Amino acid sequence: MNRLRHDTRTAWFEALADYVNLKAQSDMFEPGAPGEDAAVDLYCDALDRLTELPAADEHQLRTKVALNMARWRDFCAMPDDVRAAIDRDRAQIAAADAVAKRKGPTGDIIIKRPHPLDRIWSGLPDRVQDAYMAIEAIDENSAAYDDEVEAACAVADERLDELLAVPSRNLNDVAMKFRLLHMRDGNFDRFPAEFASVLDEFLDMLEAGMEAGRKYELEMGGRPSLAPSPSITPPRRSRA
Repeated sequence: MNRLRHDTRTAWFEALADYVNLKAQSDMFEPGAPGEDAAVDLYCDALDRLTELPAADEHQLRTKVALNMARWRDFCAMPDDVRAAIDRDRAQIAAADAVAKRKGPTGDIIIKRPHPLDRIWSGLPDRVQDAYMAIEAIDENSAAYDDEVEAACAVADERLDELLAVPSRNLNDVAMKFRLLHMRDGNFDRFPAEFASVLDEFLDMLEAGMEAGRKYELEMGGRPSLAPSPSITPPRRSRA
């Protein structure tokens, strides 16, 4: 990974951490409580900054799309500037993939090592998403609609709880957990314990990755170019 791509990824994950932190703090406010509007403005501004940053790959792009869909779902459509940023990312990622295919394999050989949790994670996110999509597919005209929805929700929640209990292998897994929690409720305030657990995983991985980057640069004989780790305040665990 070249230096520019590394710095871009670092900036993106720092912006994501800023958004997650501010969103969590905003969710702790009771509706209409003093300070709620200001807190909402802060996390919305953070999402705007994240949206403007280029997505380095499809994973970051999917995260950007999911967060903006959750934010704007009660409106008629996403704003034009948000759609433009997403379209720009899609075009840039497609162009980069095309260049990589033309160049073929580079001199750097990267061997992906299997992870002990690969077998557990295999297919698990798809099972959770399918369970939640099954809720949407229930016929609203069914005589037993309420009972069917309740049963389907119980299955989906059980599958999500199973996934949340599995440790994340990397930041992709953490982002998947955030997206599925959004799918469950569209917000994090109903499930503060689950959200706090995933947030802890995210912060630990972010810190470990940045520290590994600093050590690598020192081992290569250069000075660490990464800024000190951002000060991230975990959300309050309760409304008390």
